[in-house]
Amino acid sequence: MGRCHEDGQVAVFLHEGLIDDAIAVADASTGQRLVEQVVAAALASRPDWVIQACQRQAEYIINKGQSKYYGRAVNWLEKARTTYRALGREEQWQTYLNELLSLYWRKTSLVPMLKALS
Repeated sequence: MGRCHEDGQVAVFLHEGLIDDAIAVADASTGQRLVEQVVAAALASRPDWVIQACQRQAEYIINKGQSKYYGRAVNWLEKARTTYRALGREEQWQTYLNELLSLYWRKTSLVPMLKALS
C-alpha cells in the first residue's frame, strides 16, 4: 500500500472516529507523520497504544544509530512520558527510561537527552 493511500485511509478513519482502524493502518506503516497523526487522535481513547507507538518510533530511530536524529527520538519519548504521566504511571515511565539508559549507555550524545526526560 502506498503512503498516499495510507494517508487518505487514515484521514477518513479519523474523520469518522474509527480510531482502531486508523491504528491498524499506522501499525503497518513506516511513515512517522502518519503515526504522529494517529497518536494525536488516539491519545484520549487508546493511551496504551500511544505509549507503545511512541516508544517503537523512538527505539527505531535510536537503533539506526544516527545521532543527528536523536532529537526526533526524544520528541517521541516526550509524548510517551506525557501519556504515562496522564495515566498516573510515573513509575512505569521511570522503569522504561532506566531500561533505555542501561541499553544505550554507549551512545554518549543520547544519554544526556534521555536523562533530561526524568
